[in-house]
Amino acid sequence: MRSLALCALLLFATSASADDVRYPATGTPAVTFKVPDGWVAKVMDGKMVVESADVSTVVTIFIEPWSGTPEALAAEALKGEEIAPITSDDRHGISILNTGGDWWKLSPTGPAGKSRPQIFVDVMLGDGKALTALMVSPDDEGPGYHAALHLLDRMAMAH
Repeated sequence: MRSLALCALLLFATSASADDVRYPATGTPAVTFKVPDGWVAKVMDGKMVVESADVSTVVTIFIEPWSGTPEALAAEALKGEEIAPITSDDRHGISILNTGGDWWKLSPTGPAGKSRPQIFVDVMLGDGKALTALMVSPDDEGPGYHAALHLLDRMAMAH
């Protein structure tokens, strides 16, 4: 029984939030961000995935080698997501990580015919690397949406 309680305590401690997270854990370039209360951050398939407690809002962050244009990066990153091709007209400037980047607001229709707001962000980090982030939320008014935007807005380069 005591070991069960210890396991439960360790599970709770490892999934606790409001912690500073570094992605990737080693190497450069890397970013840091604060995990919103009640959310969980984990690396899956080399990408950082940050999920709300009810998993309705998800932010996926990826740093990858890239030397092409921001539009080509967005098209490449989104091609597996069954999202209509993006255009330069859909692109908006953004200041992220103290540098200029781009964001696109997308509203793809899911299998049930329901639209889920998505925001795709990319920023060229230099040295042939780029950061991409995809945020998916059930609506663009709820607390999960705003917590995810805050996470992206407060992200910083790791030193």
